[in-house]
Parts: sequence; C-alpha cells; structure tokens
Amino acid sequence: MPFLVGDRVTCNAAKVLGNKHAKQRYGRLFKEKELLGDVQRIDGKGRSVKYIVYFDEVATSKAFSARSIRRHSTAAGGNAEASIPTAISISSSSPNPPVEEPHDQESNDVGDGSSLSCHGVQWKVVDGIVEDWRSSPQFGTHILWGNDVEEVHRTPLDYWKLSFPSQMLPDVISWTSDQLPVGCPKATEEEILAVFGVLYSLTRTSEARRDLWSTKDGLFPAPRFGERYGLSRDRFEILLRHLSFCSALEATGDKWAPVRRLVDGFNERRIQKIFPGWQLCVDESVSSWRGKDGDFCSDGMPHVTCIERKPKGVGCELKNCADADTKIILQLEIQEGASIMANKEYVAEYKLAGTAQLLRLTKPWHGSGRAISADSAFASVTTAIACRKNGMHFTGLVKTATRMYPKKYMDEVEFPELGDDVTLEANVEGHNIMAHAWGDKVRKCFISTHSTTLPGKPSNKRRWREMLNEDGDEIGQTEVFNKTLKRRKVVESYFDAASIIDINNHLRQGGLALETAWRTQSWACRVISTVLGMVETDAYLLFKRFHPGSTKMSHSDFTEAVAEALLTSTNKRKRTHATQQQDSHETLPHNIAPLSLHPLYDKNSASWVATYASRACSVCKSPCKNYCTVCSEMANGSIVALCGLKSKHGSACIVKHIYNQ
Repeated sequence: MPFLVGDRVTCNAAKVLGNKHAKQRYGRLFKEKELLGDVQRIDGKGRSVKYIVYFDEVATSKAFSARSIRRHSTAAGGNAEASIPTAISISSSSPNPPVEEPHDQESNDVGDGSSLSCHGVQWKVVDGIVEDWRSSPQFGTHILWGNDVEEVHRTPLDYWKLSFPSQMLPDVISWTSDQLPVGCPKATEEEILAVFGVLYSLTRTSEARRDLWSTKDGLFPAPRFGERYGLSRDRFEILLRHLSFCSALEATGDKWAPVRRLVDGFNERRIQKIFPGWQLCVDESVSSWRGKDGDFCSDGMPHVTCIERKPKGVGCELKNCADADTKIILQLEIQEGASIMANKEYVAEYKLAGTAQLLRLTKPWHGSGRAISADSAFASVTTAIACRKNGMHFTGLVKTATRMYPKKYMDEVEFPELGDDVTLEANVEGHNIMAHAWGDKVRKCFISTHSTTLPGKPSNKRRWREMLNEDGDEIGQTEVFNKTLKRRKVVESYFDAASIIDINNHLRQGGLALETAWRTQSWACRVISTVLGMVETDAYLLFKRFHPGSTKMSHSDFTEAVAEALLTSTNKRKRTHATQQQDSHETLPHNIAPLSLHPLYDKNSASWVATYASRACSVCKSPCKNYCTVCSEMANGSIVALCGLKSKHGSACIVKHIYNQ
C-alpha cells in the first residue's frame, strides 16, 4: 500500500543523517536507531516515486524510496516508539541519568537504575567528582648536577654531557679500540666525542659527509674539518665503522647486544641525574629502518615493528617514559618480539602486556605518588589498579582493553551537544577509579584514579575553512579560526601530558634528523643514531627549561654549539705516545680518490689511456679502484693504489698505508 501525505513513518538514523553524524549523535547503536517522521510531499510517479519526509527529532527533510521507510503503527499495549532502542541523553547539566540496560550481558549486568556491573565491578553514575583522590603535591623537575656551578655559566656541551650516558664512555673507548684493525692507534675519549660532533654536524649541512673535509673554497668557505679540528677523514671513517657499545663476547650471545648497553646506560643516566616532575607520560618511539629484517637474514634487525599510524612507523619500536614538565625521555625499552616480551617482569602477574610495560618503564618511581598518562596501548582498569598498588596514579584513554570497564554503556550514551560528558565511579580492591566519557568529534572514554570533573580549560583547536562571497561561492581563499570545546579537568590533565613524547619525537626526527643524515646499512648504527638523537634533543629541552639565556637559542643553533664543542675537544687532548705517533703521521695528509679521476683514466685528460680503471692495491695486492693522490704525486709518476672504504678489507689497507707508510 503506497504512502500518503501526512502518514507517520520511521527510517533508520544512518540513512537520515549518514553514518558519521548518526554515530556521533547516537553512539554505537546508531544502526538500530529509528527516527519518526511525517510524509510532507510525494514526487514522481511509478517506480521513480520519492517521499519527502520531515523528521522532528533532527529537524531534517529528506527524500526516500518506499523501500527505505516503514509505516508507523501502534503495537498492542502502547505506542511502537517504546520498542525502538534509543540512547539516553546525558549532558553536563543532567544529574544522575538513568542507566540503559546493556545488550551485552557478559560485560554489563544491570543492577538498579543508576549502577551497572562489568565483570564483577560495580559502577555508579555520579554527578561529578570534585575532590582529587591524589593527595600528593604537584612539583616540578630538578637536575642533579652534583656541583655548585651557577646555571648561567653552563654551556650547551654541559647539558649534552648530562644527557649522554657518560659513565659508559671509558667502556665505549675500550670496545671501539678492540675492534680497530691491527696497527691502528687506540681510540681516545676526545676522538670518540669528535665522532659524535661530526655526526651532529651532518644534520646542519646538505653536503655529503666527505665534503666536510674539503679544502677547496668556492662561493662559501670550505669546511676544512681536518685542519680546524685535527681529525682526518680517514681516522673518522675508521672510528665510525668500528664504533662499538658492547664487547665482542657479548655480541655473540645476544642479538640486541650492539645497542642494549647503550639503552641501559641511557636509562641509568636519567635515574642518576634527573628528578622528574609529578606527571609522567608513557608512549612509544620508532627508530626508522627499511633495511634487512632479522627474520630473513642473520645480519638484519632482530625484530622489526610496523606501526601504520606513524609517519616513520617501520623499524625498531622503543617504548618509553617521559617527563611532562621538561618533555625529556626518562626510560627506554626495546620491543624484542612477542615471545621474548612475554617473559618480562610483571607479565605473569597482570597478564596484560601494556600494564607490564608501563610498570617496568615507571619502576624507578614506584611509591612516589606520581601521575602517569598513557594512550590506549596501556590503558585499562587493570593498569589503573596496578598503578595504585605500586604507589602511583593513572589516567588513560580506553579503546580495546575494556574488561571491567563500562565501555558499551559509554558508547551508547547520547550526547546532544559536543562537549557533553558522563562520569561513573567504582571501587576496586579498595581503590577509587573513575570512568569518564567526553563527547568530542570522536567520543573518548577515559579511566583515571585522580583529578576531578570540575570545569577545565576548554580545548582550543586551530582550523581552516574556505572563504565565501555574498552568493555563497568559494573565492579561493582560506581563513583561520579557533574551535573551542568545553571539557573537564580530568580530560585537560590527560591531554596536557599525552602528547609529550610525540613532541620529543618531532624535535628528534623533524628537527635534528640524525637518522636521515647518518646514512648506514647497519641496523645497530640506526638505533644508535636514534638514541644519540634523543640525547641531543633532551639536552636541548633541558637547556630551554633551565638555562637563563635559552630564549635566544634555537634548536639548530644549539646543535651547532654542541657539535663545535665536541669537535674542539680534539685540540685539548693529552700528548700521549699514541697520539704523538698519530699526529706525526697526520702531518702528512692523505686523500683517497677514485682511479677514474687520475689523468691516465680521465677521458678529458691528454694522457688518457683507454683501459679499465683498476689496479693492484699497494698493500694487499687485490684489485682496487682507488688511489692516494698525495702519495702518488710524491712517487715520481707511479700510482699508489688502495682499496676503498667499502671494499672487503679497505679500512685495513688505508690504516696500514697511513700509519705504516
């Protein structure tokens, strides 16, 4: 029977508003929500007939075919509207809203009209929480320098040495010296620091690494690193190739040995020198890696993680803990694969990997009363209770770990306006916990053991929109406006700390970009570059936070100051027998160049000979394609050929040529 004008009809909310707006308005039940409307007009004839229906609840008119709408009729015992599932409208001004009976009896067992049970945990809807359960005072971060030097007299290098695990530098020198070829002088502390200085210098130039030792002036003066800092390019390349953060014995038994000591030293240094503030953040960083995977070859990265949402999400994942006050990284943990991580501390006790990771990362501050903010990878009722048992507080964003959490109820609650919210309270094992849902564009559900639901500072989001003329047409220009949204203190507290590690990652990857500047085919070198980037970024953040003159220095200026200070340390080294012998050889410069540039092999040269540019190495007698330009000029026309750095034993040949000439 066709519909007539004035008939009462029902239609699915998703067809009326669209999936996006229906879900935003009615929560997870938007596909079951039915809207009641009146047929206002009938357009067309036959199969193309359209019914124009006006829906009072959403004040919208829309055209539908006869298949999309259903005639509204009364059922026995009352109006049919009673059988239509609807979400409950709860706003910030509606006290003690009723709790709808949940559809999932396994996760929500209804009690009375204002409480519900989730896996044995009784939740009660409350007007709000005005008293903070965290009684500890809020305090800031302090640096434990260990001396009485005034802050104004400290240099960027002082902050870098504070951030770098300096306690393991003697071991690094020893391990690196053990890896050097036979006949090569042992590494010194000044040389290792100079290597770090060169690496940081690479982030401030677009030139190739070899060009830093150029002596030919052009439009701009040549860098002349060899003359200015006393570190030849050959010496730098040899030290960088054999730079080691573990002993040779450790490297044979542990796949992560090349970087494990560095990560442990990083964590130990933070505990020794940093007293963090009252609020911490737990999240993850990624050391980007597109090279060999350990699952397919023996010399690849032992475990590669892929995180699609991150701009550089393929590589070594590092779970980390940061200080919300200064934004510096406090603790790191390498993600070594599911089978290995399942045997780590706290996993057997709490069963959840996210809970165990959070407790391991924050272990140095258990019992301190600090508050931790974390995203959905860590957040759950189990995590909140575990933090309380270990003398800390927690606030997190719940998405998937919903056991004992009223997630279904939170998703089904209707919010008439953006910014509306609802709060539930429970007591688990003697600890008070709060569940709070906030009606942002995408609904967000929180779990917390501290803070309040008092009005907080509104969120302020910067947005762009197209400008229109008087006729409503776009004019090709955009305007900037701020979009504000009301929120509670608990939401404000979470978002103040939740982005801390993301900011640190942006400064390291987008600002410093050491991983990009230091090109390598070794996964260990890539992870080392990531940790060195964190060291420099943390040093800069500490400098900005505590140094009186920090406002005059940008991140790039700070990097240049640190690199310059690390490089100039080579001019102050002690005159030991080894360094004297090394300097005596470095007074005679050596320059390794391709044979194709020699006049005999250069096609543009008058003395060109049409032969392949290859000769026997003057050291190992193997075929090679490079030569020493300085020694060849002094050898009365003969060519002193050498293996290149990328060849099988090129570094050994260059070392023997330089130091045993």
